[in-house]
Amino acid sequence: PDAKIEVQAYTTEGKNGKAKEKLSLMRAKVVEDMLVTYGVDRGQISSKGMGDKDDAKAKENKMEIVVK
Repeated sequence: PDAKIEVQAYTTEGKNGKAKEKLSLMRAKVVEDMLVTYGVDRGQISSKGMGDKDDAKAKENKMEIVVK
């Protein structure tokens, strides 16, 4: 119950950095919503749109869930 979860999403889609961050944030929010439907308290979750900050992850449109 004390764990904090950060959902990070990456993408190379989009014309510029802001668009990539916005798209990746939207994708992270979908995962956040899914976690809530499975019973995780929304207060434990944060979502982060990483855009293409890590090129290798962005090429795969990767999602990461970090538990702290």
